[in-house]
Amino acid sequence: MGVSKIKYFFISFFLFFLLNSCNQGANEVKNDSQEEIINDSTEVQDSIEMQMKALADSLDMVGSSYEDLMKSKKGTDYRNSLYLRKIHLLESENDSLKTQLNILRKDLEAFANSRSSEEPKSVLNKSQKDVQNMILAMNSSWVKMYQTRKPKEVLKYFLPRFLVSRISVEIDNTANAAMYQPNDFANFLKDLNNKNDLVLEFADVNFYHIEVKSGTYFNAAYKCKLKIYKGDKLQYDNSVLVTMTGRKFGKKWKIATLSWVGFKYDASKKEEKSDE
Repeated sequence: MGVSKIKYFFISFFLFFLLNSCNQGANEVKNDSQEEIINDSTEVQDSIEMQMKALADSLDMVGSSYEDLMKSKKGTDYRNSLYLRKIHLLESENDSLKTQLNILRKDLEAFANSRSSEEPKSVLNKSQKDVQNMILAMNSSWVKMYQTRKPKEVLKYFLPRFLVSRISVEIDNTANAAMYQPNDFANFLKDLNNKNDLVLEFADVNFYHIEVKSGTYFNAAYKCKLKIYKGDKLQYDNSVLVTMTGRKFGKKWKIATLSWVGFKYDASKKEEKSDE
């Protein structure tokens, strides 16, 4: 019986050693396979990022315009998103050129009237022109904010302490109003940034009045269109009347108060507007 027990012990030990060796081998194969999968996945991701950066470079877009896309985990179609951002940027530049053309046309008409009329219309002086350029740059900054995802693109045109009031008459003719102090307005801009497929664009700016007092204070009034896109589709077309006041802050004009009254229209419907 003693010999049988010894044989049984050695056979059991041998089987245990063999089974343990097989498990170690299987784990090594599994780990190697997982490492290969991870490496392959990393290489694929690196390849996608390189392709997207190359595409962004071909669209003349700076790194900050697409880095947030690369970090997104929502399964966004990066390529389409890059194209959409470039499209909105170009549309904004086109609208800006149209506005500048209209301004030049009005300046030319005012200059012509000043030579032929007994009550000439004045051409803007340098201070008024500087205020006008600041307003146009502020309007364009909303699209730039969409590109960089940084609210400071818009906030840099405001004084440290400012007030923004907004009234919107919706499509169904209900009205809502809001008032923003600096922190509130910054949060409002952040909320817009969180809506990745929503873009605001200002167009067709028509200045009614710009006045500068003693080279220090200004007030201005103008009308424009506010286009709201979802992706590449125009959802809403707003007719907006804007009044603002501000002052010289260092060497730059800054906004102190901004009042914004808008009528919202469904872009898919041809609703009649009283001023058209």
